[in-house]
Amino acid sequence: MPWASESDLMHACGHDVHLAALVAVCRAAVRVGVPRPILALLQPREETSPPGALDVVASGILPEHGVDAVIGAHVQPRIAHGVVSAVPGPVNASTDEFEVTLHGQGGHAGYPHLLRDPILALSQLVVSLQQLASRRIDPVFGAVCSIGRIQAGAAANVIPNSATAFGSLRVMREKDREKALETLTDIVHGTARAYGCTAELQISPCEPVLNNDPDLAEGAQRWLRHAGFAVDDKFRSFGADDFAHYCGNGTRGLMLFVGLGDTAGVPSLHDERFLPRDQAVTQVAHALVAGYLAALETSAP
Repeated sequence: MPWASESDLMHACGHDVHLAALVAVCRAAVRVGVPRPILALLQPREETSPPGALDVVASGILPEHGVDAVIGAHVQPRIAHGVVSAVPGPVNASTDEFEVTLHGQGGHAGYPHLLRDPILALSQLVVSLQQLASRRIDPVFGAVCSIGRIQAGAAANVIPNSATAFGSLRVMREKDREKALETLTDIVHGTARAYGCTAELQISPCEPVLNNDPDLAEGAQRWLRHAGFAVDDKFRSFGADDFAHYCGNGTRGLMLFVGLGDTAGVPSLHDERFLPRDQAVTQVAHALVAGYLAALETSAP
């Protein structure tokens, strides 16, 4: 594509679509005029820890400008094209990222009985962490523990002294978060001891559960139907977003999900093949406007 980045990196989550839609909404607001001003938040450092939303909240800019409601929209391949999700209550999970290093005793791969293999221990740890979600948290609400990166060793015939894994832990209820983190810690250190290793665990808190304001969600549903969209009122995702930091402490929040396709035909978010259709910009813009109109209807006089 002529507009593609020339680097070897991509995020593949649709944030370029979201920003293009936000620019369109702001340009339209300037052109036609709006009853209450719009403050554009460009979501700095959304994918890092600590996220940029914390800086925005700490700056005091939201109460300074009288911001009563914050509206967001995110493209979503798991929802059919032409459908927008507007769900009250929790819609995105909390997330905490972690790094765990198991220290053992490395050496020759042909003499494993003389060693303390951290790769074997780490492999068991990855499997054991899945039980955190299935056996420690109410399955009605669930939890997700995923390992996205593993580092260990440099040669096929040498067992290293240490092995490291990087992952994320997600829950849909804030009250489950502390329990899940305690269980994560127990599993990490217990597994290390079982294999004669020691563990070093670092946890980086990222996002809280994202809770949509019920009045905003209900109002947006009406405006979305008026604009010709089908509305989904059930969709929830174990994805996480620093938008969650805007939802609370005097500011109402609403995150909408704009459908791109279906589960069979559209690559997932964070897939290297992810490429939203151009029409998604218009649809995200319409969703943002629906949220804005809902905020006007339900704002304090």
